[in-house]
Parts: sequence; C-alpha cells; structure tokens
Amino acid sequence: MSPPHHSPPNPRAPSYYDEEDVHEDLQTALARESKLEIRKPTPFTGRDRRKWNPFVMEILNNFFAKPHIYGTEQAKIAFAASWLQDTALAHYTSLLKYRSDDPALRSWDAFVQEFARMFGIVNVQTDAEQHLRGMQMGDREHFSQFVVRFEEYSYDTNWNEAALRSELYRCLPTRIKEVMKLADRPTTYNDLRTAAMRIDQRHWEYESEEARRVPRYTSNYSNPPSRAQHPVQPRASPSYTPRATLSAQPAAPSNPPRNRPPPEPTPSSSAYGPPIHPSPETVRILPGSP
Repeated sequence: MSPPHHSPPNPRAPSYYDEEDVHEDLQTALARESKLEIRKPTPFTGRDRRKWNPFVMEILNNFFAKPHIYGTEQAKIAFAASWLQDTALAHYTSLLKYRSDDPALRSWDAFVQEFARMFGIVNVQTDAEQHLRGMQMGDREHFSQFVVRFEEYSYDTNWNEAALRSELYRCLPTRIKEVMKLADRPTTYNDLRTAAMRIDQRHWEYESEEARRVPRYTSNYSNPPSRAQHPVQPRASPSYTPRATLSAQPAAPSNPPRNRPPPEPTPSSSAYGPPIHPSPETVRILPGSP
C-alpha cells in the first residue's frame, strides 16, 4: 500500500487581504465617510464653561461616524481645533507657537484635559449635584424628556443607586405619585424609572383619547336643550294685536327736532268727502230732552 500523497507546501500562503486590497478598502471607506452628512459642531469660544462638555460630545459624534477619517490623534485634534473661536482659539494658537511639544498637541485625551481645565467647569461633581437638587418635573412635561436631563447630571455625581432613586422620586409630579401609591414602591432605580415611564405614557395616551373625542353638539352648551329649559312660545296671528299695545303710549323719539312747532290738530274727515259739520236743522230732538 503506497503512502498518501501530500501536496508540497505553498511557500507564500494566500492571505485574506493583501496590500492592494487593504489600500482599496481604505480608499472606499474614506470616500464613503466623506459623503456622510453629519451635524457640524457648534463653535466653542471659551466664554461659557457649561458649553465645553456639549462641544466635546459633538466632536465625538463626528469621530464615531467617520472612524477612518479621524483615525489618528493628530486628525482628531486638528478637527476639534478648527471649531475653536475667540479665547479658546487664542489658547490653542499659543500652544502651537510656544509649546509645540505639549502633550495636548499629541494626544486627544491630553487635549481634552487641557481645555477642560482652562474653559470647562472646575468641579463637575458639585455642579451636577446642585443641578439634581434643583430639578423638578413639570406636570405637563413628558417623563422621557425629563429623565434624559436627570441622567445627564446623575452620571457625574458619583451617587449610589439608593440616592439616585430617592432623588428621582422626589422630582416626580403628583400625578405619577398618586398612581404609585396604589402599589409597592420600586426598590431599585431601574424599577422606579420603568414604572414612572409606564404611568406617564398611559397618562398621555388618555389625554390623546380625550382630545380625539368629537363633541355631539357644537354650540356653547354641551347638553341638548330641553323643552323645560326653552318652552315653545305661541305664534301670534297677524290680525291679533295684544291689548298692551293699544294702551301703550308711543315712545318719544330719542333725538326730538329743535325749533319746530307742534303739529296743529286736524278735524275728523270722512273717507268719502270733506269734513262733515252737522247743522241745527238736522239735529233731531228726542222726547224728554230739555
């Protein structure tokens, strides 16, 4: 029996990507990322310290969407520096001129630390705690919008779960607490967050249902008129004149004419001729009259 035949080993094992394929894939990725429309960061001037963290978040969003374009430390720093203005730009220019070997110009993390020290909030934890203690969810506010603002500061407080749960419950409006009192209070922060979210969503569903109801009557009153409230008045005949109108005196004009003499009385006239004045001869004397 002859031994099995083995093919000679290939001196150059084929790789999944060779140098040209990697170069083509990189070019394709760069071309694809360059066509992406990402929201540009808001220029940072350094005047408002509260705007430093939002500025860094906008920069990181561009890094995440275009990892190949901003794949190096220098590319990240150059992109962030292109959105600096006023005082912040002046500080970056000073680093380039007089401190070119500064780590802030070589490492992205060092860049963030340097500008946060110069233009950011000095004590982030204290500032976050003050914001949490001053927050209160409005009665017409959605819980989904409020909890985003709440957790934006909660991550910087270093509070434990019990403290965050207690603070979140304090911030809830009465309409949510009234429903929560019917059941056991959640024991964890996530359970409280989920319960408040469900109650708030059901509340706004009910508000939407009430708003979609079409009223049956569109007049000023919500209930239809009844005969007892609005009795039907009898319709007067054209030939019928109420007694009150016979004895009522005509209303005087609101603006009587001035310097005009009153009209002279006219004798009674007949419908068939001039006025009739009886003569003495035509007067009949009745018996027994004087």
